[in-house]
Amino acid sequence: MSATIVHEDAVVRAATWGGVFFEVWRGAALPQHFRDVGKLMLAYATAQDDGRMALVSVVRMANVTGFDRAARQELEARSRVIDPRLRASAVVLPASGFAASVVRGVITGLAMISPSKVPTKIAATPAEAFDWLAPRLPPRGGRPVPAADIHRVCEPLLGA
Repeated sequence: MSATIVHEDAVVRAATWGGVFFEVWRGAALPQHFRDVGKLMLAYATAQDDGRMALVSVVRMANVTGFDRAARQELEARSRVIDPRLRASAVVLPASGFAASVVRGVITGLAMISPSKVPTKIAATPAEAFDWLAPRLPPRGGRPVPAADIHRVCEPLLGA
C-alpha cells in the first residue's frame, strides 16, 4: 500500500491514493505550481467513480505567508474548479508554538467565512488530519478506511 507520486519538484510533491490527493508544499509557490497541481487534481477527481476526492494539503509554516498576490489569485481560481469535486479537505500546518497557533486560527477563521461548502479541517499534525479525514472517505472493500492507513501512505510523502 503506497501512494503514487504524480508530480515532484523543489516546491511541491503531489501524490494520489485511494481517492485522496496529497500535496506537500515545501517552498514558495508560484502561480504555475497551483495551475499544474490543479490540473492533476481535476484529472484525478474526474477519474474517481463518483467524480470526487479528498484533499490533504501539508504546508510548511514558512510558506503560509509566502504566496504573492498572483499565486493567491491562482489558488482561488483552482479552488473554484476543485471544490465542487472535493468530499473533504484537510490542511496540515506542521509547526508548533504561539505563531503557528495564530496562523492556524486565522486560516480556520477564513475557512469558516469562505463560500466553500467543503468540510475542512485545519490541523497541527498529520495524525490529527487523518483522524478527522478517515470517516469522511468512502469505505474500501465494504470497510471504513482506518486513519492509520492514510498515515502509512502519507508518511513517506512528508520527507524531504
